[in-house]
Amino acid sequence: MNGIAKAIQRSPAVKAYFVNLMWQPGETTNFTAADHIRAIHRHAGCKLLDYAVLNTREIRATLLRRYARQESAPVENDFNEINALGVNVVCGDYVEESALVRHNSDAIAAIAIELAMEGRKRRKTSR
Repeated sequence: MNGIAKAIQRSPAVKAYFVNLMWQPGETTNFTAADHIRAIHRHAGCKLLDYAVLNTREIRATLLRRYARQESAPVENDFNEINALGVNVVCGDYVEESALVRHNSDAIAAIAIELAMEGRKRRKTSR
């Protein structure tokens, strides 16, 4: 395990991964949410993540067709596999649609703050 992964693992902070909304063609094609998490843990050489933040809102059909032409599709939320990895799941409407599918920055910020506050409570009770 390298120094960065070791420092992250030792940190008392809550570690959350905001799961990709769509595949990256040629890089993460057919990856599920659990596949992304396994890749992070494999590269780190250890289990790093406490939470996976998953979008559960449907993406408009017109956008799905546009992405499909680029050989991209939504990342599958495989809840049981994520739980089997020992990672907690947080679900919600985290997508913002325009001409592209992107995370909604306000929704992501709100959940990041909520998780950070949980980490703060956790540190206070462990003292």
